[in-house]
Amino acid sequence: MSQVGLINLADPPSIAFGWIGIAVSLIWKNLALAVLLVLGAYRSVDETFLEAARNFGASGFRQIKDILLPMSKASLAVASAFMFTSMLASFSVPLMIGSGESPQMVMIDVYYRINYQGDYGTANALGVVSYLLAMGVAGYYLRTISQK
Repeated sequence: MSQVGLINLADPPSIAFGWIGIAVSLIWKNLALAVLLVLGAYRSVDETFLEAARNFGASGFRQIKDILLPMSKASLAVASAFMFTSMLASFSVPLMIGSGESPQMVMIDVYYRINYQGDYGTANALGVVSYLLAMGVAGYYLRTISQK
C-alpha cells in the first residue's frame, strides 16, 4: 500500500494504533486457521445437495444460507471459539500495536497490574473474568456440537 501511495510508512495513520488496528491485526493473525477449519467443512458438504438446490432455483446466497451454513455449524463454532479465545489471550500483538491511550486487552491489563502496579486483587479478578468468558465460549461450542 505504501508503494501505491495509500500509506506513508514514515507517518502511519493514528487509527492503526487504536482498537481498530488491534482488531484488524488480530483478525489477520487468526484468519488462516479459521479459513482452514471452515473450508474443510464446506468441502465436506455433499455436492448433490447444492446441485438439487440449484435445480430448484436457489440462488448462490440461498445455497449458502440454507445448505452450507447449517451443515457446517460445528466447524463454524470451532473456528469462532478458537478465534475468540486466541484474541482474548493475545498478548504480543496488542502490546506491540497498541499505544498508551488505546484500549487495552484484558491480558495486558493483568500484566501491568501485576508487574507495575502490584494490584494483585484486580489482576486476579480480571483473570477470572477472562476465564469465565472463555468457559462461556467453550460451553457454547460444546452445546453446538452436542446438538449435531
